[in-house]
Amino acid sequence: MANEEYLQAFLDESEDNVRRLNDICLRFDVGERDDEDFAAFFRAAHTLKGMSATMGYTDMANLTHRLEDALSHLRTHPAALTSAGVDVLFSCIDALDSMMARVRENGEEGQVDLSHLIDSLEKIASGVSVSNQTVDNTESSASSVSLGELLDGLEPILHHSEQQGVPVGILRVEIDPLSQMKGPRAVLVMRAIEEFAEALKCVPDVESMEAGSYDCVLTFVVALVAGDETDVKKKVENISEVLHVDYHPANLSAGNPIRSSIETEAVATLEPVATNASKPQVVAQSPGQGGNRSNEKMDRTIRVPAEKMDGLMNLLSELVIDRTRLSSIAKDLKTSGLMETIEHMSRISNDLQNSVMSLRLVPVEHLFQRFPRMVRDLAKTLGKSIQLEMNGLETEFDRTIIDEMGEALVHLIRNAADHGLESEADRIESGKSPQGHMCLSAYSAGQDVYIEVSDDGRGIQVEQVLRRAIQNGLVSEHVAKTMRADAVYPLLFHSGFSTAETLSDISGRGVGLDAVKRKVESLGGTIDISSTAGQGTTFRIRLPLTLAIQQALLIDIKGDVYAIPLTSVDEIVKMDESELEVVHGVKCVRHHGSIVPIFDAGQLFYESPTLVNMPLRFVICSEAGRSIAVVVDELIGQEEIVLKSLGAYLADVPWFSGGALLGDGRIALIANIRKWVS
Repeated sequence: MANEEYLQAFLDESEDNVRRLNDICLRFDVGERDDEDFAAFFRAAHTLKGMSATMGYTDMANLTHRLEDALSHLRTHPAALTSAGVDVLFSCIDALDSMMARVRENGEEGQVDLSHLIDSLEKIASGVSVSNQTVDNTESSASSVSLGELLDGLEPILHHSEQQGVPVGILRVEIDPLSQMKGPRAVLVMRAIEEFAEALKCVPDVESMEAGSYDCVLTFVVALVAGDETDVKKKVENISEVLHVDYHPANLSAGNPIRSSIETEAVATLEPVATNASKPQVVAQSPGQGGNRSNEKMDRTIRVPAEKMDGLMNLLSELVIDRTRLSSIAKDLKTSGLMETIEHMSRISNDLQNSVMSLRLVPVEHLFQRFPRMVRDLAKTLGKSIQLEMNGLETEFDRTIIDEMGEALVHLIRNAADHGLESEADRIESGKSPQGHMCLSAYSAGQDVYIEVSDDGRGIQVEQVLRRAIQNGLVSEHVAKTMRADAVYPLLFHSGFSTAETLSDISGRGVGLDAVKRKVESLGGTIDISSTAGQGTTFRIRLPLTLAIQQALLIDIKGDVYAIPLTSVDEIVKMDESELEVVHGVKCVRHHGSIVPIFDAGQLFYESPTLVNMPLRFVICSEAGRSIAVVVDELIGQEEIVLKSLGAYLADVPWFSGGALLGDGRIALIANIRKWVS
């Protein structure tokens, strides 16, 4: 294992270089062939080679060395870089990424068969064209195993199985490379196989599967003892995040029981199916970014572990609490010297707070940069032509949000590519351009930041959603007839809900949007949908700028303090009881021409109404397009609060999103206004 002192620096630098290779390769894919890109690709590969060799990772060093050779030829013959050649480069990048993942996990690059990739790169370097079949082989080389190695040592068992009439075959299962739970997925696959077959051998081994330490492909030698190959395939295919299942019998009866079928059937047995024969195009655009070439400029930075940043943020949170406490004490004592000192300390702590907060903020480009490649692969899989546009890459988000939102956006983008965008034929028939357009945008507004995923596809079919909702018992037929479109869209977020008639490798299992909603709400955000039939759909996610400190309005209800995030506060009003209205038996206030229902927290939480102290004080709050008038006993004022989790024991309490320790030592529960208005 490499020296731990240098391993982290190697991984960080190498990941930057692999990302740079991927960005440049995306430009190659859309036809850009300028010398600047070839030079940048060559420099990144050369740096990777030198660092890998220094750290003792010979496979990575060998692969990047062959990449250099291929690039040397392509740089002088740019026209030789065909679509198949670009696929080879992408496969090399994937292999490097997989090896680095293993290095990060256990310090070793592992045993990887790179022969197909090396062969393809040698052909490119010598001026020989690579075919689509070559590309298909390279795509799985990082995770394939030779059939001879797989069956080696099993001859007696295989002969016995053949004599007993028990079919034996090779089962290959491909797991979604974006899966966050590769270990549990492998366990589910093994359990599904055990229902119908006995696994004689598996690659990788069971320990690696359970730990998730594999390159997305699981290979089994199975004896079918309680079913046939169709039963096994169907069972495994129904597991979430399983992209492809392939079974091929081990032909033991022709001559040599092992070697007779190895050479002729190895590719058919162990390689994935070929990509769609059509050549869909995906274009990643970033207006004003110059094709992301700015990424190649190396800023002067200092890498700081995330744990140290979190520790600094926690210390700052405690400082904010003590600052508030000192301000309260200074006001009570009314000592001028102390007041001046507190004010000076407040200015310094505010500057420190802004500096630390800015360190936690990361451009959303770090989150978005993975999606052009993903959309390209989706386009090839679906046989569609997709143009991806990315806006607002400079918008900054809290690092925690950047880390957590990746999986949610993957679901939304897959959903847009599979369900939202029509096929080329359907788009032409409806008068649209053959190429579908998808846009990924980010922007900030006040204390919130927004992410939008939109497409110009078919839009949400309201009638289809309602029909499926009625079938699932979510709404009655009578209610469905009166529902507006904006009330129908939230049905899509119900667990297990899907309008797809058949399952696909991309989507259709009814888990994506439910997972997105749960993730967004866990980060204190909201998600809304707008759609127009025949024109497209937009998913809009609103998130707090930071998850650590926020401005809140403190209120008193029955002697207890509650905090309402200022982003949810519209106005504070006073009224007499005579000004209240009753609508359908519910007390309401009239606010700017609208009827707003009253939320009496005293009645709900204490069984003692708050609508008794005149004049009545109301805080008008809005969330998700709805408003309420929260009646309070006293308005304490605006204050900066430090958000704290309620802990696992109170995690399921719906009314509150967290707690805050105030300067006077009291605890304020933070209102979950989205729940209060529902």
